[in-house]
Amino acid sequence: MRFERKLTLAVLALFIPPTAVAGVILLLLYRRGALEEPSSLLTAVLVGLAALMSYLALVTHGLARSLGRTVKDLRHGVELIATVNPGHRLRIRTGDELQALGEDINRLADLLDAARRGRTPGMDPAVQTRECDQRLADLAFVVFDTETTGLRPEAGDRVVSLAGVRVEAGRVRRDRTFHALVDPGRPVPPESTRIHGLDAAALAGAPPLSAVLPAFLDFAGDAVLVAHDASFDLRFLAPAAARLGLSALSGRPVLDTGLLSRSLHGPGEDHTLEALARRLGVPVVGRHSALGDALTTAELFVRLLALLTRRGVHTVGEALEAMRRARTPIV
Repeated sequence: MRFERKLTLAVLALFIPPTAVAGVILLLLYRRGALEEPSSLLTAVLVGLAALMSYLALVTHGLARSLGRTVKDLRHGVELIATVNPGHRLRIRTGDELQALGEDINRLADLLDAARRGRTPGMDPAVQTRECDQRLADLAFVVFDTETTGLRPEAGDRVVSLAGVRVEAGRVRRDRTFHALVDPGRPVPPESTRIHGLDAAALAGAPPLSAVLPAFLDFAGDAVLVAHDASFDLRFLAPAAARLGLSALSGRPVLDTGLLSRSLHGPGEDHTLEALARRLGVPVVGRHSALGDALTTAELFVRLLALLTRRGVHTVGEALEAMRRARTPIV
């Protein structure tokens, strides 16, 4: 039975018994002479109840159809994530919260589709081809991290700190770092401050991201970007770069240490920053500060590069392919 029929019958089932009871009571009162003008009153009441039932049936059926479409859309959303079906996106219009959920699923699908193709969202395919043929041992990298006001840029969360460190010739260049506080243009929630320690006082006088991001990209130059859980940081930085007309962010591959770890150690292991640091013997210093996390991730990346080489992964393209294979559908 279809969803809307089930819901309609369920609601009607709540009202039919009391309506029937009311009709029986009125009929008994009429037969016992308790009503002076029973015929007109009984008729009016029964007609009113019938009209109410018809109205409830129509409203409930309309609501059920709307909810039925929403449930169907959400089921399709789960399917598109499971299959990474390119081009299929949700169209939810039932309520702000459900619409926001549909938008979140669509954004996730975009990221998964981009990963399936072995590139980051918005990456120039011509640049991708050129970069993918380069050997990892010959490249410079910039490992970066952000701290934010929250987890949802689409809901207004913004960057509060951006940092990066260069990795050259298999060595973390602690003498070549970038770190900047960022004015998010909105209050920092207390729960976020408890994580990274940044509040309004700490960010007072900080430049906006529109000034910090170009400076960071200048620092990065032609280096390959690396991050732990890179898709999170890119959800904040890529839209800002697009608004500013900065093509440098989308014109390069981005490697993810979490996915590289997954490709090496398997999906059954824990691939959080802390777990990976324990596994590879890297001390974690300055956790949940952008520069501290960037430095930790850089040390992890150097060790992962050595492991990847032993596995026969020598080029950027091969690393991206390892990341692609490491991804599993989210259901």
